Amino acid sequence: MTEKRIKIFAIQFDIPLAFEQVRHWRGAIAEHIGWDDERFHNHRGAKEAYHYRYPQVHYRAWKGLAGLWAFGEGIEALKDLLLQTSGTLEMGGKPYELRINDFYVREHELKMLEIPQPYFLKNWLALNEDNFKKWLDTPEEAQKVLQLEHILAANIIAFAKAIHWQIPIRLEVKILQILKQVPSKFKQTRLLLFDISFEANILLPSGLGLGKSVSHGHGVLSCR
Repeated sequence: MTEKRIKIFAIQFDIPLAFEQVRHWRGAIAEHIGWDDERFHNHRGAKEAYHYRYPQVHYRAWKGLAGLWAFGEGIEALKDLLLQTSGTLEMGGKPYELRINDFYVREHELKMLEIPQPYFLKNWLALNEDNFKKWLDTPEEAQKVLQLEHILAANIIAFAKAIHWQIPIRLEVKILQILKQVPSKFKQTRLLLFDISFEANILLPSGLGLGKSVSHGHGVLSCR
């Protein structure tokens, strides 16, 4: 299969939300819908156990409001959320109505390109604890960029595997510019968040999450 089509469903609620609050938004939805529904999170039964898989529901701060982005089984999860709940949830000790501000349903065709497509990636959590140390110990900027390019290619391949698509030709990724890198903590580990522009010979959907912690709003892709 040289091409793959997927359906995407995104909802924006009339609930103010900053990027730093996305983890609270995720927790509020999980508490509201019930932790036994594993489609909304990667916990397996008890909150301490995890499924190591690409999540099909992503939590977002979408233009300053709370949002959800989903594909695959995640689409049915969002439909169930809208149908089976009371329409209110609690976040940070305050009640909020799940009132829809905007939404879209799209079909996207993933395919390889002859001419690379430019992209922008925001709040990309590229490095884990091990390769962060390697990245810090690399003195040459060109080698640091090359390391990030290899990681980004692996992130894209991980998504392709999650949708059962074998990328048919060599994936080429080139980082054009590191626009921002800021310190961040992920599970008490000191890491970096990157904003980058890059190009790749693959057509990816806008809104896709790449890298670590995509369900918490990290690594949101947009087409330039």
